[in-house]
Amino acid sequence: MNPKLSDQQSNIIEKAILAEGIPGVAVAIVSGGETISAQGYGYRNLNEHLPMTPETVTPICSLTKSMTGTAIMQLVEQGKISLDEPVQTYLPKLMISDPTTTRKITPRVLLSHKSGMGRTGHQTAMWTEKVSPYKDRADLVSRLADIRMQTPPNTAWSYCNEGFVTLGHLVETVSGVPLEEYFETRIFKPVNMNDTYTTFDGWRGAADRDWLYERGDAGPSEVFLAANYSIYLSTGGISSSV
Repeated sequence: MNPKLSDQQSNIIEKAILAEGIPGVAVAIVSGGETISAQGYGYRNLNEHLPMTPETVTPICSLTKSMTGTAIMQLVEQGKISLDEPVQTYLPKLMISDPTTTRKITPRVLLSHKSGMGRTGHQTAMWTEKVSPYKDRADLVSRLADIRMQTPPNTAWSYCNEGFVTLGHLVETVSGVPLEEYFETRIFKPVNMNDTYTTFDGWRGAADRDWLYERGDAGPSEVFLAANYSIYLSTGGISSSV
């Protein structure tokens, strides 16, 4: 493997970093299942000028949803769930708004963000309250009975993190394995994703990890993530490197 990108590729990335005010990025080029090249640009920590590297661990946020989708499809391949069967078949206590609506909610509908739930407001409480108001994923999913639907299921696209919390709960219920363990043993380990974590504490404890920033009039300022994001793990809780 050539560890570095070409000068032309590097120039494009470096110009984008400057133009967009991005502290740092890590880039990998993969072809045929093989990593052709990988390189870090800019800084993972602005105050200490620590360089970004291909091994830098960072929260991948909603890219986590691709892992959840992978887990769902593994269970489909094993014949344990069907994409077009009501989720309530596997989660008998599930209730989303009302019985008629609930019967129309399938794994495929949730994966495609077409449940009609939209932004339910439950995630906001995870950021604004010091102690999570939810005991676990099952508890949060149980509270979807009281939501007000934006649209009927499978009629319109509307981004919904709670739909992916439901999918995460589906994975752990059908597989009989806690979601964290499922990700680690059935997705990460088989492909040697050794620098991948299911908790933000794992990211914070990594020797080569980044700091998160947001833009502001006075320049970049550090962003602090929730101490415990486990309930929303299946929506955006994984950290990894390229």
